[in-house]
Amino acid sequence: MEATFTYYIYNSSVQPELLFRQTEDYNLFREKIKRYLDPIGHLHALKLSPTEFHLVIEFNSIRILKNQAKQPFKSNKFLSQKLADFFNSYAQSYNKKYLRKGALFQKNFKRSEIFDLEHLDEIMKEFALG
Repeated sequence: MEATFTYYIYNSSVQPELLFRQTEDYNLFREKIKRYLDPIGHLHALKLSPTEFHLVIEFNSIRILKNQAKQPFKSNKFLSQKLADFFNSYAQSYNKKYLRKGALFQKNFKRSEIFDLEHLDEIMKEFALG
């Protein structure tokens, strides 16, 4: 992942676990987005279901990201760590609330780079249909 690029990122829960059991869980996920992802990019779309999430995020410029990072700065490593922090924070809060242990998300989140507005448009249509 690189600064200034836009990505479609998605993942699901470890089966048969839910990612969101109650409305408060959806709200907590959105709060974690504000805390962890808003500083590093602009969220274009978000779709949540009980067992998965989908989001489209455009990462900030290298200049903005470097100001948040400890040196030396490597865009891919920095962004991957910020996403890991986000996922871990939500999972820890969820596990504490529901008295559970272990992984909540599938091992590796999936991502695809969005190359142009047509590709972004296709993904946004899928969000609306799903």
